[in-house]
Amino acid sequence: ARVYKGKTKEIGWYKIKLTAAGASDRLFMGLPEDLTVFQWHGDTFDVPAGGVNLASSGAFDNQAIRLGVNAYGLQFHLEVTPRMISDWISVNAGELDALEGKIDPIVILNETPKYINMLNKHANAVIARFLRVVKAADKHCAVCC
Repeated sequence: ARVYKGKTKEIGWYKIKLTAAGASDRLFMGLPEDLTVFQWHGDTFDVPAGGVNLASSGAFDNQAIRLGVNAYGLQFHLEVTPRMISDWISVNAGELDALEGKIDPIVILNETPKYINMLNKHANAVIARFLRVVKAADKHCAVCC
């Protein structure tokens, strides 16, 4: 599907909302409908044919998708740690400066302790569930291949 520049950039802590399909998806089931996640992107994409939109944000309709049974794509970052966020801000200072104060790295760093533990908790759940999906798919392929 098409990938293209978004109308804005999402860099920092933003809310996403699970769609009805996302709320019932085996990776996200039981998580809050509204999640605060870490973002660092300015591009967006269309959902591929046969894909299912699982989450959106105020600025980007497609934040998480599933294609088929086992393929997932996430626009946001579940894997971040406070150190990674700090490093990304340092390495990408020029990008942030070019945004002329629209995104304040100090605000991002100050918000990180507020959100990081819950994000890591949700990330652990999503990743554990995904690994079970992969393991089940591998067992299925071992039987039929």
